[in-house]
Amino acid sequence: MRKRDVLKFVCLVPHICKLVTFRGAPLEDLKSCSVVTVEQAIALGWRCARNGASYYWEKSGVRFIHMNGWIVEVFEFQHYRDFDVRNRLVVDVGAGVGETAIYFLLRGARRVIAFEPCPSRYREMLANLRLNKAEDRVLPINVAVWGSAQELLVLCPRKTRVAAVPLKTVLKHLKRRVAVKMDCEGCEYESLKSLDRESARCVEEFFIEYHGDPEPIRAKLEDLGFVVDVRRPWK
Repeated sequence: MRKRDVLKFVCLVPHICKLVTFRGAPLEDLKSCSVVTVEQAIALGWRCARNGASYYWEKSGVRFIHMNGWIVEVFEFQHYRDFDVRNRLVVDVGAGVGETAIYFLLRGARRVIAFEPCPSRYREMLANLRLNKAEDRVLPINVAVWGSAQELLVLCPRKTRVAAVPLKTVLKHLKRRVAVKMDCEGCEYESLKSLDRESARCVEEFFIEYHGDPEPIRAKLEDLGFVVDVRRPWK
């Protein structure tokens, strides 16, 4: 982001002008997400509060050390409002900075296993879980989920080599009342390939953000015995 863009934003939002001089304040967020996202978050009621020498974003008791578009999508646009997690163990594939894990707990999830391969996002997720006192109900795991155990090259945002675990292996250790959320930029196709009815029998619901043609996913899930509802992409 160019300096003049940051200065323009500071002038438009005078009540946070002082905060931008401190480490961890909105100025730092402007380096990693759009001005529109930060302005939108403020308009929706998120505020920046001080936590010792740093700052965090807060609304209705929910806190994040940085603001980003995922938080707005999950908490404000309610992208997972139709995903029933009540009293279920949620397998969160592509957990980002913990926004969905925290959201699922607030919606009644029993526990969350949160898979995030990118090291920087994983570290931020750990900080966000501490900030929301959710460490005892979320198990964060710094690996990718894939169709087989191997090493993958992913963008984090630079190309980074990460370990991957098969989705089948994850599910075979779980017993019942499991809900699986997948938002992993294309990994959903490969991850589902290895599943069979036995390995997926603990799963009561999948909620998958697909990338590309949804028909292979529909066919696989129907073969596993699920009734599939394909919805048009979010706008």
